[in-house]
Amino acid sequence: MELNANFTNAISNALHASFLFLYFVGAFIHYLKKNRNFSFLIALFFLTLFILKILGVYVHYYNSEAILPPAWIAISLLTILLNYLVVHAMDMPETSRVSVLFLSITSSFLFVTHGGGFIFIALPIMLVYLIAAYYSQSKLRYSFLMVVASNIVWILAREIANYITGHEIPIAWRYDNDLYHLMLIISTFMIYKSISKGYWRHPN
Repeated sequence: MELNANFTNAISNALHASFLFLYFVGAFIHYLKKNRNFSFLIALFFLTLFILKILGVYVHYYNSEAILPPAWIAISLLTILLNYLVVHAMDMPETSRVSVLFLSITSSFLFVTHGGGFIFIALPIMLVYLIAAYYSQSKLRYSFLMVVASNIVWILAREIANYITGHEIPIAWRYDNDLYHLMLIISTFMIYKSISKGYWRHPN
C-alpha cells in the first residue's frame, strides 16, 4: 500500500481525535470527582477541542457544496466558544476577555464572508494562546506556546514546500498535516498535564 498523505493523514487525524477525546474524558472524570484543578469550563474546553477536530475532519473529507457552509459556520462559532473558555477559565482581566471575544467574533465573520479562508481561524487562535501563555505560569505557559509553535511550523512547512516546488502541493503529498497533528497531540497533552498539576488559574 502506498503511504501517500491521504492514508497517513487519516491515521494522524484519527490519533489526534482519539487523544482529544481521552483528554476530555479525563478532565470530565476529574471534574466529577471534584478535583479543583479541573473545573466544568476546563472539561468543556477539551470537549470543544474534540468537536472542532471531528468537524475539521468532516469538512476535509466531505467537501460538498451542500454540506460545507453549515459545517464551516459551526467551526467558526465553536472557535469563538473555545477562545472564550480559555480566557474565562483562566480568570483573565475583563479587558482581555472583551478583546479576545471581539477578535474571535471579527475573525469568524471574516472567515464566513471570505469563503472559509482558514487563516481567519488560525491566526486568532494563535493570538489567544499567546495571551493565555502570558497569563499562565510554569509548564502551562510552555504548553500554550507549543500550540502556537505547532501552527507556525505547519504554516511554514506548507509555504516552504510550495515555494520549492513552485506550485501548491497536492493533497496526496501534504505530510505537513501529519507533523501538525503529532505536535498538537503532544502540546495538548502538556496542557492537560499542566492543569492536573494546578498551573491553570482558577476563577474566583
